[in-house]
Amino acid sequence: MIKSMTGYGRGQCSAGEWDVSAEIKAVNHRYTDINIRASRQLMFMENDIKKLIQKRVSRGKIDVSISCERRGEANITAGFDEAAFKAYIELSRRLADDYKLYSGLNVADILGLPGVLNTGRDGMADDSALSEAVFQCVDKALEELITMRSNEGRNLYANIYECLEGLRAIVGSIKSKADGVVDAYKDKLTARIQEMIDDTLLDMDRLMLEIAIYADKSDISEEITRLYSHIDQFSRAINDDIPVGRKLDFITQEIYREFNTIASKATDVDIINSVIEAKAITEKIREQIQNIE
Repeated sequence: MIKSMTGYGRGQCSAGEWDVSAEIKAVNHRYTDINIRASRQLMFMENDIKKLIQKRVSRGKIDVSISCERRGEANITAGFDEAAFKAYIELSRRLADDYKLYSGLNVADILGLPGVLNTGRDGMADDSALSEAVFQCVDKALEELITMRSNEGRNLYANIYECLEGLRAIVGSIKSKADGVVDAYKDKLTARIQEMIDDTLLDMDRLMLEIAIYADKSDISEEITRLYSHIDQFSRAINDDIPVGRKLDFITQEIYREFNTIASKATDVDIINSVIEAKAITEKIREQIQNIE
């Protein structure tokens, strides 16, 4: 069954000391475009999150927002690099001696220099509990998103199926009318000629040639056959369990092209009116499949 590209999903969960929430919004797009907004401590997970989404979503513009909060106070840790500390002292003294400068460095100044003192919170970036919570949340949000896309897909399916049945009926009507067009032209042409000349002088060979030329120019049997084939192919595709949005777009273009060809050949008013109606329905289908994954 077809799925819509539009949807929304939200997930909330807790693991360890972490509370995490994730939101996923999806809209129409020709390709797959995934954008993730998350706090700095989750940057290392972005590629894995994208891979998780790509396994479930094949098309659409996907905006992902992830927030996390740690419950309680985390332990503050500090790392001291004694070698760096000594190196700064030695460098300060040497520069002061070489250039006759006053070295006013104190312990606080040296501790503030890069690489001497490193502070942080325990398990901030590589906390396995955080990773677990994030993936659980994204998975929950994905489930909601896919459910919404599937529900919308069923609505699209119902509308498109009704349009397809309308097209099928119109094609059948055009076929029935086309079968009598040549005979009607023959009767009309014969009557017009007989009005102009005596019936005994009517050149039947010339008449049949004119009718044959007209029949060849106005023949739409191939277009009718292809239209039935395209409609059947479209009907099968919308029942597939795989993404078919691009395929449906191509088939719709072919259907529209066949109706244009019929319109260029037709001289019967009823057939022309039927083509106009069919093209309007085809446009409606084209608009709806722009939202199909």
